[in-house]
Amino acid sequence: MEAISEKDLELEDGEDSCSEEGSEASGSVDEYVLPRDPKERDRLNVQHELWKKVMKGICPMPKDALDEFLAAKTNPAIMDLGSGSGVWAVEMAQVYPSARVVGIDLVAAVPPPIPPNCLFVPGSLTGGTCMMWAQYDIVHARLLVDRIKGEVAKEAAINRAVLCLRSGGIIILSNYEEFFVDSDKNPLPPAQDTGNNSSRSWCTRLVAEAFRRPGDRLLGDFYHRCLAKNVKVEKGSVNSEFHYIPVGWDGGEGDAGKEIGEMGRRHAHELFDTCKGILKSKGVLQEKIDHWFDKAQEEISGDQSESKRIFHAVRSVWARKL
Repeated sequence: MEAISEKDLELEDGEDSCSEEGSEASGSVDEYVLPRDPKERDRLNVQHELWKKVMKGICPMPKDALDEFLAAKTNPAIMDLGSGSGVWAVEMAQVYPSARVVGIDLVAAVPPPIPPNCLFVPGSLTGGTCMMWAQYDIVHARLLVDRIKGEVAKEAAINRAVLCLRSGGIIILSNYEEFFVDSDKNPLPPAQDTGNNSSRSWCTRLVAEAFRRPGDRLLGDFYHRCLAKNVKVEKGSVNSEFHYIPVGWDGGEGDAGKEIGEMGRRHAHELFDTCKGILKSKGVLQEKIDHWFDKAQEEISGDQSESKRIFHAVRSVWARKL
């Protein structure tokens, strides 16, 4: 496939990139609190590898279904919203060389090397940037919609993403749930400063404090409801699946799960370090930060007296446009 350029993103005849229907999605977005540096890009790449292992592929939907779907398309097109380090878009372009893959983020990624059928452009789902309506067979967004302030704006953003799909296209939304879960997959709400925390988690508390979240919402359920009531989404096409990342243990899979568990622990350490920096930038007292950080580290340390067997829960929801 020939290399694509921004000219290739121009709208097809008759398409309106700034229709009134999509304008309501220009909601308020949380400040971008994650650092934009090589260390953070490395963390995102490690996270990508971790997700690939637990999902057994690049996408949460079954690979054979994805292969069949794209094979049936003429000149398939894929959009990665909030492309981050760019690794997902690059790998999709490598696996599906007949597709054109476009990564969109506030700052366009430049991951070397970029396949000729892959392009990164700056843009925002909610910041007023005109989107490309009805141009894509797949619209993928992970760890993006949760950062938009308020459920009305979140739903409007999801609806805006759906508008970017061609008829029959698939939208895929993936996010961590706000809480970690125990070995039986039960939610662990944020630990409290006093009282019994045996059914709570300091990992949940640290992340909730850093990202200003209550730490007890099921984001996947909200995404599911939004897509189910969208009149442009095929009824009955909404699917969802949980994937669980063990943090510092084998996840009940024995030797097969040890590598993932250790990767999960390393990624959690890096995430907690990032949370420390975010909290410090917000002016939180260092004493509080250190307390939350130390308690979260204890939970994943492997020390039987303090640690817990926990998972980081990832929820993915996907649906088909009419």
